Amino acid sequence: TEVKRNELFRKEYLSMGVWETDIRHEAMREGLEQGIQEKAVEAAMNLLKENIAPEIIARCCSLPLDEVNRLATKMKKEALQP
Repeated sequence: TEVKRNELFRKEYLSMGVWETDIRHEAMREGLEQGIQEKAVEAAMNLLKENIAPEIIARCCSLPLDEVNRLATKMKKEALQP
């Protein structure tokens, strides 16, 4: 009964739920962004395999040209390894 009447505790208790919801939404947003980035990298790698110019890939996949060039270099190194 005493806790129910404590206004400060009630406000803090109610705000905890909002805080937890905010954290969940932030985690979901970050996960979605990570998935989008992974899909863009996957698409870029497939386009590199088709010998599409890195400049075109960067523009179409919304990736920085440096990143596409790093992927191309990585793929070439992996192809040379036995």
